[in-house]
Amino acid sequence: MYLWGIIPLALINIGLILYCLTDWLKRKEFKWIGKWAWLALFACIQFIGPVLYIVLIKNNDND
Repeated sequence: MYLWGIIPLALINIGLILYCLTDWLKRKEFKWIGKWAWLALFACIQFIGPVLYIVLIKNNDND
């Protein structure tokens, strides 16, 4: 019964991680912390890590 609520959340989380991973592989420079630290952040801290990556890195590309 609860499985139907968990499956969409897991798929969203996997999608966010894959999106961040593809951007991480293309990018040469990172702000605030190093490249490998960002990988650990969005791969290990579920939901919050990918959202932080998107907000802090992707949205500040113009700076």
